[in-house]
This record gives sequence, C-alpha cells and structure tokens, in this order.
Amino acid sequence: KTPGRRPPPGGGGGEPLFASFGYEDWSLLSVRFELHLLLHAFRKDLDDADRQSFTEKDLVFYYSKYFKKSLSLKGFGVEGFEGLAALIPDTVAVNPKTSFLEVQQPEDTTSA
Repeated sequence: KTPGRRPPPGGGGGEPLFASFGYEDWSLLSVRFELHLLLHAFRKDLDDADRQSFTEKDLVFYYSKYFKKSLSLKGFGVEGFEGLAALIPDTVAVNPKTSFLEVQQPEDTTSA
C-alpha cells in the first residue's frame, strides 16, 4: 500500500476507472466534453437570454467554428444526431419544443 493513498470508495484496488478504456471509450469521452464546452461557451458568447443554444442542423458549423475540426457522426456508428444523443443522454439532448440542443450538466460539474 502506498503511503498517503487511499483506495477509492467501493474498492477497485486503486486502479483508475479509465485503465481499460479502448479507442471508442476515449472518443465518446472526448465528444461528451467537447459538446459540453461548446454549448456552455455558445451561451456565454452570444449572451442573449432569448437564444441560449442552436439547432441540430447548426451543430457541425459551430463545432467546426469552436474546435477547428469536423464532427463526423459516422465515426460513432450513428446516422444522425439523434443516434449520438442516445449514446450520451447525460450530456446533450434536443428540446422537443424549440429543437435547440440542451446541455444536461451544469457549467461547473463536481465529481462525487
């Protein structure tokens, strides 16, 4: 046992959660983080109470604008944004009334 290091709650033997992550896991983690940042940054940048987000048809444009790279949904094995949103429902959703993308986590999320 390493001095000063406590085992995580529930056991685990001190192995990090991501020790067995594969390429797909890292890709989903990255897109979760990027969409979280994008939606919060867009709201702050626009600073308009009437327009807090954008629609799914504008996602590729804003993703490219903010991250200087393209978003390929086919890389996640889905046909459209609905498929990606189904993979990460704790991160992003589409508001059924406005069709705007909505971030599902607060701007500053703390770990449990």
